[in-house]
Amino acid sequence: MKQGLTNLSNNQRIEAIKHHYSEFNVKEGYDKTLFSKTFISACNDGNIEVVNHLLSLTSKEFQEEMIYSHGNFAFIAACVGGNKEIVQLLLDLTPDQTKREEMIHAHDNRVFMGACASGNKEIAQLLIEYALDQTKREEMIHAHDNRVFM
Repeated sequence: MKQGLTNLSNNQRIEAIKHHYSEFNVKEGYDKTLFSKTFISACNDGNIEVVNHLLSLTSKEFQEEMIYSHGNFAFIAACVGGNKEIVQLLLDLTPDQTKREEMIHAHDNRVFMGACASGNKEIAQLLIEYALDQTKREEMIHAHDNRVFM
């Protein structure tokens, strides 16, 4: 089942996941890689319907795994892709402020830099609002010798 799934559209992946989930009906035995890749792709593409659907199919623990896996890549993809609704959702699903700070400041503040470089002002503002640690917020804004202002 894994072969060729990366070439499918998000909707085709969702159908494969639905089939996989219902066919085997195994809570711990489903293909987590398929879920994670589809989740990250949906975050990047701004497909909130797919994001919500995948979240509805999984346990709280696996939701967290999808959100925080691969160095917070789903969050990074949503920020750089300019998907404010998904960024907000992922932040809302992260009540732990320490985890939020990790997401926001991931990879040496490249999330903020990517949002700014892509012209996503609303996302940059959202990241500033959710970065409660004043020192980290200042570091984020002025990261990499103020490149976001160049």
